[in-house]
Amino acid sequence: VMWEHFRAFEYVWAIVVYSFCSSIMLISNKLVMSLVPLPSLISFVQLVVCTAVILVLHSLRVTNVDMVDSSAFSWLLIYSVIFVAGIYFNLAALEHSNVETLIVARSCLPIMTSILDFAFLGRQLPSCRSCLSLMIIAFGCIVYVLVDKQFMMEGIFAYWQVFCWCSSSVTCMIVGKFISDSIPLNMTSQVFYSNALALVPIFLLALAQGELDSMQSINFSIPAMAWTIISCGIGIGISYSGWWCRAQLSATSYTLVGFLNKIATVAINAMMWDRRASPIGIGALLVCISGGMLYQQAPLRKAPPSASA
Repeated sequence: VMWEHFRAFEYVWAIVVYSFCSSIMLISNKLVMSLVPLPSLISFVQLVVCTAVILVLHSLRVTNVDMVDSSAFSWLLIYSVIFVAGIYFNLAALEHSNVETLIVARSCLPIMTSILDFAFLGRQLPSCRSCLSLMIIAFGCIVYVLVDKQFMMEGIFAYWQVFCWCSSSVTCMIVGKFISDSIPLNMTSQVFYSNALALVPIFLLALAQGELDSMQSINFSIPAMAWTIISCGIGIGISYSGWWCRAQLSATSYTLVGFLNKIATVAINAMMWDRRASPIGIGALLVCISGGMLYQQAPLRKAPPSASA
């Protein structure tokens, strides 16, 4: 009984910590991008800081980084490349859309993730209640898009970066859950490899985007440096809490938690930026969140009885 209480406490605490870090990460990235519009380089700096902190802690024997074999390394590398794509498209989308757009786009991810959860990770398909939950979320998204001023001005092309972010996010959720369940690594090792292996891809992306040349025209003010440092600290928190939360939940539930915890982001964003969603758009967002709260995690499928049985 005590063990069950501990597991329940860990389950709830992992969600709370991840929710907090995820919510403030979106705000900090938005602030950094408004001061230093270099998404790939900002991501590179965040990854470098996280990797360096872990190496220092490992050298001091505060924590330990496990060695991995070639198979585990390959999966971690695949995850890191997809992770880089998600980081870039997330930051790039923040340059061209408001925070609510990304939140509602994220609310669509559980629908696709639930199908991939069933196809690749052994979960059952969503129950009727969960299907209703996902339908309500989709309805809220449709309403939001129809009243989005940017969509009415620029059409579907205004959303291509958001679409790319969604695609990479879903794939990252599935691969990440596979790694968490199938590769025996401690949490620090998961964080270290997912960040360290992403350094080269994100730096090459920065080169390809010409961001090193663009640095000359950027005013690296004290607020810009301060918010960059703050975002690096939050990045460490979300790296650890993300892998912790992923271990407790299915890929679909983990995706849904990432969406539901963003309601605090909406309130902060409404006070900080003028480019806000309309009242109808905010209402559609609340419909999405209400629908998400109905979702129930699908259990694992039962293994078929063996022939000897």
